[in-house]
Amino acid sequence: MQLFKDRLPYGLIWGLLTPILSFALLYAINKSLLQSGIMDTYSTAWPGFKDSTLSLIAICGNLIPVAIANRRRLDEFTRGIMLPTVILAFVWMFYYNPLGI
Repeated sequence: MQLFKDRLPYGLIWGLLTPILSFALLYAINKSLLQSGIMDTYSTAWPGFKDSTLSLIAICGNLIPVAIANRRRLDEFTRGIMLPTVILAFVWMFYYNPLGI
């Protein structure tokens, strides 16, 4: 079974699942670092990463499968990944900055 097929629907699935799974992983790491007290030794005032930062990093996580697909010349797959990435980036921009400034 091939994980990367040159089809638009496969790219759409990857483009949606990668940020969701990346956010869940980053959120869990952030919470465990804060609860363990490891970060208290370095900074007493650091409250952890904001959700906006974690979600932006998760959206940027789509760059990894895009780079792999570009190297393999999977154009339709890349288009499928980029469509949800652009939509999620606009949603992020208007959700965390409602004035658009």
